[in-house]
Amino acid sequence: ITFEKRSMAFEDVLKEVRAYIDDNIKRYNNSVSTGTGIGVVSCADLHLGAKVSDLIRTPDFNVDILTKKIATIAEIVNKRNWKEVNFVLNGDYIESFQGLNHPSTFKSLQEGMWGANAVITANKILCEYLFSKVNNLKRILLVSGNHDRTSIASNVDNTGEVGALLSYM
Repeated sequence: ITFEKRSMAFEDVLKEVRAYIDDNIKRYNNSVSTGTGIGVVSCADLHLGAKVSDLIRTPDFNVDILTKKIATIAEIVNKRNWKEVNFVLNGDYIESFQGLNHPSTFKSLQEGMWGANAVITANKILCEYLFSKVNNLKRILLVSGNHDRTSIASNVDNTGEVGALLSYM
């Protein structure tokens, strides 16, 4: 945010900050239903960016398939009609930030699904197909997994910075 005048009144600064937030911060317009009980939904191993096809024992997987699965989760959660819904996402949001988490990971990445694009796409899918669709969403807790590090080795990034980025977003 840049302010035109250094001597702006507090009310003017507050107005400009509110305008910035309204223009730039995505809000969830979740439906509120009169459900009962509290739901805690745990999801893990999204592996966004992985591309698997035509293997004998492994089902096909890509961004489109993941998006449909996430949308289905929202539908299933809403059918439970909980008064409050809490999500715990347990890591491995993306397949790989740099294509080298594990030997030859880069060979199974969907085109363009690495680096910042993978994190941005994960955020968009989670927000548009899950968080914005779930009724009575109260809390979201994200925990990083081993695929969520931004470096090739766990001793360089042992906190899973991709999880931190998604949590911030």
